[in-house]
This record gives sequence, C-alpha cells and structure tokens, in this order.
Amino acid sequence: MHPKLPLLVRALLAAACLVFAGCSTLPRASSDVAVTLSDVQAGDATAFETRLTLLVRMTNRTPEALELTGSRHEVSLNNRVIGTAVSNTALALPGLSSATQEVTLNLSNFALIALVRELQRDPTAAYLIESTLYGSGTFARPLRTKQSGFLDLRTLAGESTP
Repeated sequence: MHPKLPLLVRALLAAACLVFAGCSTLPRASSDVAVTLSDVQAGDATAFETRLTLLVRMTNRTPEALELTGSRHEVSLNNRVIGTAVSNTALALPGLSSATQEVTLNLSNFALIALVRELQRDPTAAYLIESTLYGSGTFARPLRTKQSGFLDLRTLAGESTP
C-alpha cells in the first residue's frame, strides 16, 4: 500500500480483497450434487458385524467438473443409523454427469436385531442416506447431501403387496 493513501481507503481495499477472495471459495449448494443408492450386495458376516457393499451414484448437476477426494455415507433405516461407509478413493465427476462408486458399509449385528424384529411387524422401511463429499480446489469445503424415501421389503423379496 502506498503510505499516502488514507487509512479508510486502505481498509476498504483490504476488505474488498477479502470479499472477492471469499467468493471464489464459496461452498456449492447441496442441490448441486445428488447421492443415491444404486445397489446393495451382502458381504462378509461375523458374530458382531455384517458388511454390505453399497453402490452409490453421485450425480453432478452443474456444468463444472468436480474432483472428489473422498466421501462418507451414513445410512439409516426407520430413523436408526445402521452403519457408515467411508471412501478415500478419488473420483472425477465431469459436469452434468454421474459416476458410481463401491463403498463398504459396516453394520453392528446387535443394532440389526431390533431392526429385524421391527421389520417383521411392518416391512415398510423409511431410509435415509446422508453423505459428505470431500473435494479439492474450489470444492475444498465438504458438501453434505441427503436422500430419503420408503422401501417396501416385500417387493424386494418378490412378494405382492396388498
């Protein structure tokens, strides 16, 4: 800064620089990216834990490419968190496109026992997947998304619903 500039002008210039620098790193809106479950496959099971392989689809709804460095996905059934899956695998999402990624969901068998009993009484389950996506560059701040819905387990088993 030039020493002859008044203090107020210098303060305004510094504030403007901060505002413009902050605008370039604003987080994306959570509606810019959607994360949905595409498939679920049974994995290994032990006395205390069951593993599921989830295929998650990440859809970039903007024209700008996203470079993901990792993700976290928390899955709930009937308002109970049943497990969390994490990935440190990089994923490139070109603009206006989608890609899938396999992640492993670790479930506590103790938590599943109560859920199975509940689903025997009512086979309709509310599900929620809450995801946090991590990126680099202008997408350096975590992006959180939610996807929810209902699932009738009878249709998965091939049964007809009343």
